Amino acid sequence: MSDREGETLANMAARTRGARGARLTSWGAANQSVKRAPDAAATQADIAGVCQEVAQLIQQQAQTALRPTLSTKSYYERFRRLNPPLFEDGSDPMAAETWIQDMEKMFDALQYPENAKVGLAVPMLKGNAEFWWTAIKAAYGNNDDQLTWEEFKEIFYNQYFPRTMRLVKENEFLALK
Repeated sequence: MSDREGETLANMAARTRGARGARLTSWGAANQSVKRAPDAAATQADIAGVCQEVAQLIQQQAQTALRPTLSTKSYYERFRRLNPPLFEDGSDPMAAETWIQDMEKMFDALQYPENAKVGLAVPMLKGNAEFWWTAIKAAYGNNDDQLTWEEFKEIFYNQYFPRTMRLVKENEFLALK
């Protein structure tokens, strides 16, 4: 709740208590009229504002609830339908770069959340890459599900596309211009 909403609700509550208090004090006296809050118009405007805010919050919650949250299995099934590339051999650094780019295109197309990406990429590692990942996973205490996609890419690039090789490729590219 925003500060403005909280302040509005507090003002409304104070005004309501004040109006009730006036009614209670005048309840026993037949010739006394009920006193109204002097700024009743402001109270109605406040109520209208609060109602509008509440309606917007309800609409936002409804939209959030309508977004399906997929299970990991469901993510994997949708991902496999795209026939993601396998990564088997680490001898070609450009193959590693291409594999990462292809994976990211698929993740973006399917709008997957960050926490699902590593779990989808790892089964695409085969052969030596799969053995390498098993060793990395053991080094992380088999807690690879806590690894972000950016962390995975950094570890992957360090193994299959080291910084020195990236610099060589960047220099080759710049020499083409």
